[in-house]
Amino acid sequence: MNKPFHRKKFITGDPAQLKILSLLLIALLVPVFFVGSFLYFLIFKILSEQPTIPGFVPTALNSVVTKTNLTIMLGFIPLLLLLFVWGVIISNRITGPLQRLQRELDKMAKGGAITRLSVRKDDYIKPLADSINKLLIK
Repeated sequence: MNKPFHRKKFITGDPAQLKILSLLLIALLVPVFFVGSFLYFLIFKILSEQPTIPGFVPTALNSVVTKTNLTIMLGFIPLLLLLFVWGVIISNRITGPLQRLQRELDKMAKGGAITRLSVRKDDYIKPLADSINKLLIK
């Protein structure tokens, strides 16, 4: 039985992992951009439809917009970082075992000893590794 495998790094540079991370980043940024744009458009559309704007409204609006921007940035940046870290962990749980499985199969194909493929019980590719192990036993 093989010894347990522990990951040394989470961002491996594997093209599949980088693709997953880039899709995650796009999926995070595009909705935020559109929602923010439409929110500001809505605010200024409503204000432009007012028949008269008293003199204090632009000053009050400026402080409201500044506070809104600050709140969005202070809330969005930690959320973006948290979701990116979560994406790195999830993408690594998908691509890490695939890389390990490919390395072990390449060793066997080059004439190395035929051994059971080791995967963790919670890896996403465990059913695949179990099927390959059944083939190797035969």
